[in-house]
Amino acid sequence: STPESTKQDSLKNARPVIKKEKNQKEEEKTISLTRIRGNIGIQWYHFEDLTDSKLNFDQPSLRLNFKVQKLWNKDLNINIRFRSRKYDRSRRYTNDVPASEWRNRIYEASFSYNDPGSLVNFKIGRIISNMFSGIGYIDGILLQNNITDFWRLGVFGGSRPEWQYSDFQTSIQKYGGYVNFLKGNYLTSRWESTLAFSGEYHGSTVSREFIYIMNSFNYKSRLSIYQSLELDYNRDWRKNKTAETISMTGLYVSGSYKIFDWLNTGVSYDNRKNYYTYELRNFADSLFDSAFRQGIRANAVSYTHLRA
Repeated sequence: STPESTKQDSLKNARPVIKKEKNQKEEEKTISLTRIRGNIGIQWYHFEDLTDSKLNFDQPSLRLNFKVQKLWNKDLNINIRFRSRKYDRSRRYTNDVPASEWRNRIYEASFSYNDPGSLVNFKIGRIISNMFSGIGYIDGILLQNNITDFWRLGVFGGSRPEWQYSDFQTSIQKYGGYVNFLKGNYLTSRWESTLAFSGEYHGSTVSREFIYIMNSFNYKSRLSIYQSLELDYNRDWRKNKTAETISMTGLYVSGSYKIFDWLNTGVSYDNRKNYYTYELRNFADSLFDSAFRQGIRANAVSYTHLRA
């Protein structure tokens, strides 16, 4: 045989080996992408009443934070966060406070597809999104269209969890949409803005309608500025309660600046208020007259690095 034919035969024999090695690497890469993370916390609180009343009290609690990321080697994720707590009392206090009861709060139980390079992302279950954190929790679905690398358009709908204990309910429905702009990263500079609209309804009766505006800017790890604003649109019974068509129910502004590597300073202004909803429409008006977190705060934090 000629040297040329010998070379061709050797190349043919080598191809299956190269393909096999490639497949092995791809398989190893697929397995390594799926990550499972989480933490669990257990707490037991006991109160011993030494008086004649003997109102002893026990409260065991369980907290779970569980995440599955890159499920099936795709941008599919599972997030579960909940708290389970039991109240054991020596006797029944009132008709509304029994001797023993469970109170469970599910903060999030969602399944999502979050590929920024995909045209459409989704989130389903009990969800909350960083895109519009002021909107709160929803038992339903969110659809997001990644228009460009910087612009996102989303809609959401479902029911709102019960306000006091986060129980599932269907009496209050929540719908809305948002526009989000995000450019940059935390290593250099990052700018994010969100404009969201949300409405809550008890059948045909309005519970709350408002606009949420958020802006944030970060420059490396040295400068950080954040602002959120909620403007309520009041109509029907809400307008009668507030005597306003538009009312500002939440304003929060904060900024921090790292002067030196060992010294970080910050200042914030908080003017968030209580607001009327369908469940609270018959509460005393005095609960809604002023902000419940109003104030200006400043801080300075010093860091000390110890080396062994």
